[in-house]
Amino acid sequence: MFGYELPDLYGRSPLMIFSEESKEMVSLIFSSTEGNTAPFETVGLRKDGSTMHLRVIIRTIPYNRAEARVVSFQDITFEKTAEKERLEHMERLRDLVLELSTAEERERRRIASYLHDTISQELGFCKMKLGTLKGKISSKDLVEVRNYIEDIYQSTKALTRELGPPVLYELGLKEGLEWLAEHLQERHGIPIRFIDDKNDVHIDEQLRNLLFQSVRELCINAIKHAKAHQITITWTSSGEHVSLCVKDDGVGFDELRERSDHFERKGGTGLFNIRERMMYMGGRIDIQSELGHGSSITITAPLHTPSANNMGRIS
Repeated sequence: MFGYELPDLYGRSPLMIFSEESKEMVSLIFSSTEGNTAPFETVGLRKDGSTMHLRVIIRTIPYNRAEARVVSFQDITFEKTAEKERLEHMERLRDLVLELSTAEERERRRIASYLHDTISQELGFCKMKLGTLKGKISSKDLVEVRNYIEDIYQSTKALTRELGPPVLYELGLKEGLEWLAEHLQERHGIPIRFIDDKNDVHIDEQLRNLLFQSVRELCINAIKHAKAHQITITWTSSGEHVSLCVKDDGVGFDELRERSDHFERKGGTGLFNIRERMMYMGGRIDIQSELGHGSSITITAPLHTPSANNMGRIS
């Protein structure tokens, strides 16, 4: 393993097979009076000067009416290299997810701006123009056209608000979630409450947008797929994290998962996307549900973008 022949080792310190940086630690462990030690990892040094990662195990055995120490070495260089590559891959993937999330948010705001500046204004102008034609065409036709344009106008305004609600960008996430609860309640006719802990915290823009869209998606799932009759959005925060819990009284997680998976296969964004994005932001999603007794889905995220080594978990 180290490139030595047996005669090369006679009379020499065993520390010769460890890197300079590792010798002090290894020496302390070797000189310990304890018979057995827990496996530890260090860096070994081959005869040709190259290094390798080692896992070392020390055991004491009876030997000739006394004791002898047996030291075993395992070359774990491949494992360490693979782990380093995995972490680098995870970091690149996390950066890619962040870039994708930012690009999607910019696109939503661009579409919202376009709808507001073009379609909404043009429909509003058409509505006013038709109003000046009263008496020149039949009242029935006029009412029908005006109602049709009014529906388009209102739908466009609603879509504009949902894609890029001004309150989210101008006032913050809490205010945006309060608006979302009121908007969805008015649109779908079910009670939706937003409860916050009154703590003032600063949230990065990327995380703010991601949390808003995630809560919106969970609420839409609860309304359309879980058939909820009421929803509660609860905000809690600490010095390092913020948690948002969306609780409903719908059909429960099993049915919700089945329908959500079907929805995702059709090209929508559901629980899978929320899980993936939160994980790479250093957060997590916890699901509690019972068939026929509703669901409670909690998103927990750091207040600031995490480092690559601080990955989240999925429960």
